[in-house]
Amino acid sequence: MKRILVMLCVCALMCALTACYEEELPGISVNLGTTEGTTESTQEMSTEDTILQTEPTETTTEKETLSQEEQLALIAAEREQWLPEEEWYYQPYSYAITDLNQNGRLELLVSICEGTGIYTTTNVYEVSEDGEQLLRCENSTGEGASQVDLIVGKAPVYYNEESGSYTYLFSDFMRAGWEWNGSEDRAVMLNDGTLTEILIAGISNEYDMEGNCTTSYYNAVGEELDEAAYYATIAEYFADCVEMEAIFAWQNLGCDEAYTMDAEAWVRTLSASFSGFGIH
Repeated sequence: MKRILVMLCVCALMCALTACYEEELPGISVNLGTTEGTTESTQEMSTEDTILQTEPTETTTEKETLSQEEQLALIAAEREQWLPEEEWYYQPYSYAITDLNQNGRLELLVSICEGTGIYTTTNVYEVSEDGEQLLRCENSTGEGASQVDLIVGKAPVYYNEESGSYTYLFSDFMRAGWEWNGSEDRAVMLNDGTLTEILIAGISNEYDMEGNCTTSYYNAVGEELDEAAYYATIAEYFADCVEMEAIFAWQNLGCDEAYTMDAEAWVRTLSASFSGFGIH
C-alpha cells in the first residue's frame, strides 16, 4: 500500500513539472520571433548592397585636346578658309599663331596694315573646342571699322588672377594727311569666339600750316585730359592685374608665295610663328 502511494506522489510531481515547462514555451516562442526579425533585417541589407553593386557607375569621358602639332596641321589644312582673296592681295599679309586666352586652343591671326592712313584689318581664327574645325572669330569693332595695329613684336598683357583672363594693350595709329595724326589705346581680349576691343584713352595731334603741333588727350567718353591724367587712366584700367609682356613672331608672305605653299610648308611656317610666341 505504501508503495502505491509513493508511486502516485511521483506521478503527480512529474505532471506538475511538465506543466511548468509548457508555461515557459511562449517565452521561447518570443525568442524565435526575435531571431526571425534579425534574419529579415539581414536580408534587407543584403538586397540594398546588391542594388548598389549592380547600379551603373557614371563616368565622364573628356575628349583629349589636340596636340599643338595636330592643331597646326588642322590650321594649315583649312588654308582656303583664311588665305586672303587674290584680287585684294596688293601687299604682303602677316600671319601669327598665338594662344591669346591661354585655353590651349591655338589661334591664327591674319593681318594687313595698308594705306597712308595706317589702316589695319585683322581676321582671327581659333581651333574649335572639339578640335575638329577652325572657326572664324567675331570682332567687336564691326565690319570696316579701324582695328588695333596687331603687327608688332611685343605688347603689354595683363593677367587678372580673379577671373583668369588675359587682356592685351594695343594701339591703333591713324593719320589723315599732314594735318592730323593720332592713336587710341585699346584693351584687347579674346573670349568665347569674339575679339573684343575697348577704348581706354587716346592722343590727337593737329598741325597748322607752319607745322606747329597741338597735342590733346582724351578718355573713352571723349573728355579732354592732360598728359598725366592720360597715363593715369591707362594704369587705372589695369590696376587689379599682373603686368606681363607678350611676344609675337609674325610671318610676312606675299601673294605668290602664300598661294603656292602646300600644307607641309604652311605647317613649318606656322610652327616657326608659334615657337616665337610667348607670355612672360
